[in-house]
This record gives sequence, structure tokens and C-alpha cells, in this order.
Amino acid sequence: MARRGLVQAAIAIAVAVWAVMLLIQGVDLSFSDLRPYSIAVAVVLLSFLAFDRWCWRIPPLPRLLRRPVLAGTWKGELRSNWVNPTSGEKLAPIPAFLLVHQTYETITLRMFTAESSSTSQTAEINTSPDGVAEVITTYHNVPKLHLQERSRVHYGAMRLDVHGDPPSRLQGAYWTDQGTKGEVAFTEHVSKPYSDFASASQAMPDPSPADAT
Repeated sequence: MARRGLVQAAIAIAVAVWAVMLLIQGVDLSFSDLRPYSIAVAVVLLSFLAFDRWCWRIPPLPRLLRRPVLAGTWKGELRSNWVNPTSGEKLAPIPAFLLVHQTYETITLRMFTAESSSTSQTAEINTSPDGVAEVITTYHNVPKLHLQERSRVHYGAMRLDVHGDPPSRLQGAYWTDQGTKGEVAFTEHVSKPYSDFASASQAMPDPSPADAT
């Protein structure tokens, strides 16, 4: 945990200051007086862990803390500006899924299509003074092996605006080191994590014509 060492250091400093103050006041201390220290450290660390992993998600804490809960699997599509040099045709919208793992302190993203998977190298959530949140990430994209002759491994960046309270839509843009860019939108969400395109497609299918009527 990123702040575990800081929490332990803060407790140690507090105990040291407490002990010095008692000594200055003439109170005799023994090692038995410091035995609760380990218990205090354990309680604080477990409390911090519980908050970081679970407690911060309990309403209305996400709103008060200005930290939207995005964890789970999102379904959407990519719209690339790439144009086929042979035919001059643009790509059709590409179905995509976004898997989000999130604690209060951290967020990681994995985006996958039928042809490739992108893993976040860095990711963070920023919230503006008016309460609008955005996700900013850099990622590493790996196409399936048999497709790498026409689509190489590459790096990119993506920014997503978070809409709704609770969040119901992620929308933004992406850029790659291949010179391509495009728009991205995710409009469906389930809390269960799916880590590959096949399982996510089966769990979150497109509506059939009968369902749309």
C-alpha cells in the first residue's frame, strides 16, 4: 500500500512525542507501557486498508470525497481517424470493453477489443472544483500475435470524462504513438470484472432486434 510506511511513521512519531512529553513531566516509563504500540499499528493499518479497499465506496462517501466509483466492466466503442490507404475508407466503430480495478488510492485500466488488449501504465482520477471527474491514463497496446504484421505493439494515452452520479458514461479521446487518434465512449456498466473480449461480450451482449422494440 502506497501510504503504509507513512502511517507507520506517523504512529511511531506520535508514540515518541507522547513518551518524551511524559518523561518531561516526570512520569516513569517502562517497556510494558509501549506494548499497546503494536496493537495500535495493526488497528490503524487494518482500518486504513478497509477504507482504501471498500469503505470509501459506501454512499454518500464517493460524493463527499469527490471520488467516483468506476470499478467493474464498461462496454462501448472506439471511433478511429485511421483511413485505409488502399480503399480510402474509414474504420467502422470498434466494439470495446474497459475493465477498471479501483481502490481509493489507485486505479488501473485494461481495455480490450476483438483484436488487441491495452494495459494502463499510469492512471489517475482528477476532479475539478465543479465536481466533474476525468480519468487520464497512458497505456501499452498489444495486438493478437497473428495481427502484429499490420498492427504493431504501441503506446498511447487516453482521457475520459466521467458523466452521471453515480457514473453512467465515460467519454473522451485517445492518441497513439502511431499517429492515430480517435474518440471513445463507454455507456454500459456491470460491477463484475471481465478480463477478455469473449467473456465480456457473452455477459454484455448487444440487444437483439426483438429487445429493441
